[in-house]
Amino acid sequence: MPEYNITSVYKNGKKIAKAADKKYVGVYHTHNDESYFTPDGTDSVYGEGGIHDVGAALVENLKKLDISVNYDTSLHLPHNSGAYTRSQVTAKKLIDSGVAAIFDIHRDSTPRREYFTTVNGENMSKVRMVVGSSNQNFEANKKFAYSIKSYADKAYPGLIKDIYMGGGNYNQQLTGFAMLFEFGCENIEKDLAIKSTEYIAKTIDVVLFGSDRASAISLQDISLGNSTQNVIAGLSNTDSGASLSSLWVLLGLIGIIAGGIGIACIFSKTMRYKVARFFSELFAGMFGKKRANNI
Repeated sequence: MPEYNITSVYKNGKKIAKAADKKYVGVYHTHNDESYFTPDGTDSVYGEGGIHDVGAALVENLKKLDISVNYDTSLHLPHNSGAYTRSQVTAKKLIDSGVAAIFDIHRDSTPRREYFTTVNGENMSKVRMVVGSSNQNFEANKKFAYSIKSYADKAYPGLIKDIYMGGGNYNQQLTGFAMLFEFGCENIEKDLAIKSTEYIAKTIDVVLFGSDRASAISLQDISLGNSTQNVIAGLSNTDSGASLSSLWVLLGLIGIIAGGIGIACIFSKTMRYKVARFFSELFAGMFGKKRANNI
């Protein structure tokens, strides 16, 4: 049994607790069409693809851990550059319902060998996390992703494939607790992706809500040691937002830099070309069109 040690967050001798007592999360699909060749027979359908079976399995595993789930199966078809704009409406509804975090469930597109893994002697699919870098919640969601990976790497080695830093928003501009999970790829068996939802659910339970609120089912896979301080605080119990003053400093610096570039562009054709090319590459894929091996 792996040991996982994190000291809780305390202030004046008392643990900071800001989250509601209820464990409550939201789950949805931006790309509803995504499917698995085995057994779906295709990698995409115009409607509810095999990815919905994976989403439903995650929801059931979360509920087994006493986590309430708002599972929105709204369709955001077609699978094109406007899908994230459409799913943003769904994501916002979930957030407005009071969830602690939202999870967008996808599958990747890559060879099977990239995702096949064995955890605790069981065959399953690896899971990739995707974090959008083009929004104000990048640091908070990156922290969320690294916390999930850090815990899973100790409790369930081999489960998390990696963390992909994408150029888009992926609806993560709405909250600092938004994660996009890629459960395998079209070439891996769907039942292996479904199997990994059990371990992702347990990881979410402990990382998001802390060892004092996590289900005994989740905690049975780790050892917290004997110290009363040796507990996992849970990210939903702490403030993940950046300070307002830091934000204004950052915006000020961006304004100065942008102004300098703008002046240079007025007097230099070469600079105009370089700036145009830079922004073209920066915003490539910004609007959520899925690319091979990434998102």
